[in-house]
Amino acid sequence: MLLWKFPANGEVIRLAIGRDGVVYASTWTGTEIYALASDGTLVRKFAPPEPAAGELAANPSNYLISQLIAATDRAIYTQSNNGDVCAFRSDGALKWKLNGIGRVLAAGIDGTLYAGCGPGQNGVKLCAFAPDGTLKWKFGQFEFTDLAIGSDTMIYASSGFGVYAFAPSGAVEWSFGVSRPSISYSWLAAGLHSTIYAVTANDIYVFARDGAVMSKTHSETPLGVLNDRHLAERDGIIYLGSYYVREVRDPATGARRFVPPRPGEPRYRVVAIDSHTGSLVWSFDRLRGKVFALVVGRDGTIDVGSYDGHVYGLDAKTGALKWRFWTGGAWGEMPVYALAVGKGGTIYLGTGSFVEAIRPR
Repeated sequence: MLLWKFPANGEVIRLAIGRDGVVYASTWTGTEIYALASDGTLVRKFAPPEPAAGELAANPSNYLISQLIAATDRAIYTQSNNGDVCAFRSDGALKWKLNGIGRVLAAGIDGTLYAGCGPGQNGVKLCAFAPDGTLKWKFGQFEFTDLAIGSDTMIYASSGFGVYAFAPSGAVEWSFGVSRPSISYSWLAAGLHSTIYAVTANDIYVFARDGAVMSKTHSETPLGVLNDRHLAERDGIIYLGSYYVREVRDPATGARRFVPPRPGEPRYRVVAIDSHTGSLVWSFDRLRGKVFALVVGRDGTIDVGSYDGHVYGLDAKTGALKWRFWTGGAWGEMPVYALAVGKGGTIYLGTGSFVEAIRPR
C-alpha cells in the first residue's frame, strides 16, 4: 500500500534514516539532499558546496553522491564519486568538507567516520575522523573497496589484497589474504557475535572475531554481486542480489568461461546461501531487471528493489514471494534504486524522481 510519494528533482539513488526518523534522500546529480518527515512532508533541503563554475557541467559524474549516511550522533555524511566527503548537522548546515579523501564510508556508534580512500591519496588508504573532522588515525598500505563495522565496534576493510580488521584505535588486529588473489575486492557484511562475512566473485568466507576462517564456500558459477547494496546477512544466511551467468566448458580443453543466460532463461536472481555449508537455501528468479537494493526488513522479510520498477518481499526461509509493489510506468522508467526500512515496517523507496513510502499489506 502506497502511503505517500514525494517528487524530487532527479532520480533518487540514495536513502538514509536518522535516529529521529527523518528520511534523507539524494538525487543522481548530487546537488540536492532532501530531509523528509515520516509522513512525507519536506523538513528541509540542502546540498554540498557548489563546485567551481563549469565543473559540474563538464564532469557531472564526479558529483554523484555514492554514499549517504545518517550517523548515530545525528550527523549526515555524503561521499561523492570524486572522493569529496561532507559532514552536515541535522539542520542541514555544513560542518566540514574534505576533498578527495573517501571512496567508501562507514560511521561508528561513537560518531567516528571511517573513510577508505582511493588512488592518489599520498599513500593514505584508510582514515578515521572525529565528528569535528579532525584526523584520529590513518593506515597507508592498501586501497580499500568496502568497509563494515561489527557489533564489537571493530572495523573491517577489504582491499585488492585481502581483509583487515582494525580496533577503534587504528591498531591492526588481524589480516587475511594478503597473498591470496581469490579474496581480493570482496564485499563485507558484519553479523552477530562478531562474525564477519566476505563475498568475492566466487567465494564466501566466514571469519571469527580473531580472524580464524570458520568456513569457506566456493561457487563454480560467479556469484555476480555488483556492490554492497546487493548483500545482506542474517543468522548465518547470506542473501545476494546477483546477475545470473551460465558456465560453459570447452569439450577439448576443459577450460571454462561464463556467458549470459540463453534466451528465455532467468537473467537476474536473488539467492540465499548457507554461509557455513555453502548450500543453496533458495533462489528467486522472477525479476525482470537488475537488483539495485536489498535489505532485511524488521519482520525478517528480504526486501528487494529492482530496475524493473518493483519491490519484492521474499520469505527469508523459503524465498517465496510474500508481496510485490509496482512503482508505475513502463519497464525501466521507475527503477527502485534504493531501499530503507523505518519504524513500524514502513519501507522507503528511491525511484525515478520520487521518494515513496509503502507498507506491505
